[in-house]
Amino acid sequence: MPVKSRYVLLLEGLSSVTRSGDIKHEFEACGTVKEVERDAKSRSALIEMKRSSDAEYAWKKMDGLRIDGKKWKVEYAIRDDFKYFGWKWTEGGDSPTPSPPRYVVDIHQAVSQFMKLAQCLSSIVLHVAAHL
Repeated sequence: MPVKSRYVLLLEGLSSVTRSGDIKHEFEACGTVKEVERDAKSRSALIEMKRSSDAEYAWKKMDGLRIDGKKWKVEYAIRDDFKYFGWKWTEGGDSPTPSPPRYVVDIHQAVSQFMKLAQCLSSIVLHVAAHL
């Protein structure tokens, strides 16, 4: 059984009128899309998601979707799909190159969490000061 990507999906069954931007727009409903590459000849595309959880959600949500009169088939990409599109396999398995770390900080989420913590601490300080 081939090793499947955790972040990259293979989309098959594209209409000839469906563009890369259309694909990206649809998949962004499932999370951050890092890259989309469409192949007109095979009417397929590779979509790289930022997080594996986004890829899983996209796989569940987008498989079977009808766009531009065609029913999409979505699977996790395998090494042969990467080769076909000229992408380098970097997800371990029998690859000599280890997977790159995927530790990406969402700055907006971090700031939001920090602000909530600061507000909570401020409330505690005010409460303690009021009882001194």
